Order: sequence, then structure tokens, then C-alpha cells
Amino acid sequence: MSVKVFDKSGNAALSPLVSWQAAPEAGSIDEGGVFTAATHTGFFP
Repeated sequence: MSVKVFDKSGNAALSPLVSWQAAPEAGSIDEGGVFTAATHTGFFP
């Protein structure tokens, strides 16, 4: 996963702190932003 962060004036944020989360039953996201799906099927909003 990746993200681009902008301030309210539309300028790119140079070093934003971003944190990703996934519901444990859906899978996990590592520090590099790679999502690994769990073995359970379903809808995870």
C-alpha cells in the first residue's frame, strides 16, 4: 500500500507519518505496506 499526503494548500507533505491497520481476521500489513490476506473469506469493511 502507498499513500500521498498533502496539506490544506495542496502541497505534498515531505515526511508524513503514516500507519496502516487491517482487521486481524482480514489479514495483516507489514512495515513496508505489503498486505497479506488471512485464510478466511468474507467482507471486511
